[in-house]
Amino acid sequence: METPALTLAFAVMLPLMAYVILSDLRTMKIPNWAVLAAFGVFLVTGLWGLPFDVYLWRIFHAVIALLAGFVLFSVAGGSIGAGDLKLIAAITPFVPGSAVTGVLLIFALSAIGLIVFHQIARRVVRVRETGWKSLDQTVYLPAGVALGLTIVLFLGLDLSTRVA
Repeated sequence: METPALTLAFAVMLPLMAYVILSDLRTMKIPNWAVLAAFGVFLVTGLWGLPFDVYLWRIFHAVIALLAGFVLFSVAGGSIGAGDLKLIAAITPFVPGSAVTGVLLIFALSAIGLIVFHQIARRVVRVRETGWKSLDQTVYLPAGVALGLTIVLFLGLDLSTRVA
């Protein structure tokens, strides 16, 4: 993506993903409007900063990711959050094929950080009701935290390599 479009994408995605992270921590839900907004950011910045054929292919990748997410949700019996799967589809077009390995590494590190942070937070609050659903239950992790962090880190690192 061209640097001005990438700069705009990063500037908008940073607060949007901060909201997604907080929402997922507090309610274990990612609002549909936030997922659509993330995809909308790509629609605008991608059209501006990518060749049109690449832009269309990236939208196609998002559709494939969404369909794969629906299949995964059905197979997993709902043990994977639908909001997480929709968010994956919404942020997929930001990632060029050449960067998938790096993004998966960022996601793995973000997920490990999430697990460590979440386990420490659960130990600290123990049995108290916190009002944060992710801490009050012990079964699921808010994967939107790792996903939001992943896309923001990826966009930020991509931008920093171009500006530096």
